[in-house]
Amino acid sequence: MYRDLSDNGMTSASIHTLENVGNTGLKILLGGNDLVQLCEDFLMLPAVSHLDIHNCNIQHVHANAFRYLRNLRFLYMYDNKISFLPEGVFNHTETALSRLDLSMNNLTVNSTSGSLFRNGQQLFELLLANNRLVEIEESLFETITELMYLDVSSNMLRRLPRSLVHQHYLVAM
Repeated sequence: MYRDLSDNGMTSASIHTLENVGNTGLKILLGGNDLVQLCEDFLMLPAVSHLDIHNCNIQHVHANAFRYLRNLRFLYMYDNKISFLPEGVFNHTETALSRLDLSMNNLTVNSTSGSLFRNGQQLFELLLANNRLVEIEESLFETITELMYLDVSSNMLRRLPRSLVHQHYLVAM
């Protein structure tokens, strides 16, 4: 089951109207709205497995924005204005967050530390292309043990973390 609410001019305040859409595997499409910030308890829908919030002018993400999205597997946050992600912001997912797309934001080196993810998180695909990354902290890859694909193309990287060189996954640069 999915809800396509893309391009409706919705704001963060109006998202709470989604709280009664059901409790089975949900795919929610909110791309093209005007969310600006993801406040604490952004969506209180544990059944959401796919969330698309691309091109929503998001600038701020609260550390507990995804607290109730325990079954989230696919998160698309590309083409926003995010420059910083708080420590532990993705730690609340109980099942593996498989795909995370943070491409086309304003992320810098300080926004990509290992503290974003909990130990053993099974993230398979991480997309960080078209950001402002000059460096990626070594600690980011210490907690992501199942990564298969990493895209860091179109950044300003001066060097790659040592652990990245020794891994067996595909890296797009």
